Amino acid sequence: MTANADNSVLFLDTLNLGPDLTWVLKRMKSAHERGEVGENVLRVEDFRRWARVLNLLFADTPGQSLLDVGIGAGQFVNAAAHSGHFSKVTGLDREKHSSFKALTARFGYVQKSLIMPQQPKMRHDIVTCMECLEHIKTMALQTAIDNLRYLARKRLIITVPFREPLPLSTYHFQHFDEERLAALFPDARISYLACGRRLQWALVDIHVPLVEQSREVSPPLAGAVIGVEPDDEDESAAPAASDQTVTRQTLRT
Repeated sequence: MTANADNSVLFLDTLNLGPDLTWVLKRMKSAHERGEVGENVLRVEDFRRWARVLNLLFADTPGQSLLDVGIGAGQFVNAAAHSGHFSKVTGLDREKHSSFKALTARFGYVQKSLIMPQQPKMRHDIVTCMECLEHIKTMALQTAIDNLRYLARKRLIITVPFREPLPLSTYHFQHFDEERLAALFPDARISYLACGRRLQWALVDIHVPLVEQSREVSPPLAGAVIGVEPDDEDESAAPAASDQTVTRQTLRT
């Protein structure tokens, strides 16, 4: 186990969604019945993962601004805005999802790719990025991470598939295990989320040191990946497959 992992596994099977995500799920189900959204936006395990992230943020100081990167159909950003916990909520995505729903007018939407240069006005106190980095090709991955770090003034939370079975799906380009996560996020606390007996996700939680929170920083240089979108060619190879089965104890490798 790597030094920056807290070695904990949270089993999501019985995690309560809370009032805000329950409110979103109910309205998404109604939209599905009307044929407006696909069934894939109703996965309970996804809602429980978002509930874990919301619980972490609700334990933090209220009245901070939140930016959700890669909002998909909008389930999390709607719940965050509905909660009233944040002073400002914004969603960012490279294109609008076919099932996207704005269930409340309490959040803003910006259409922009994460790997393109980011503006200072887009910086928020808290940034979340869930199930997004695996869709980015290797040549653009570090730029995406650098931009996430730039956008987050105080806290950055990322979730990614953990030890995803190989071969990867055609729309996933990254494989994350303990060593890869430790190399990409050496300053993070990393925990793990499981459904049933299988690990599903790693949760990366980065707190920006207090001394750096008020420091003026420049946007990172995008370098050679300017203009490269996540679906461009990349020939990076995925590592060998690994077992995801866990017991209801701490993670063991």
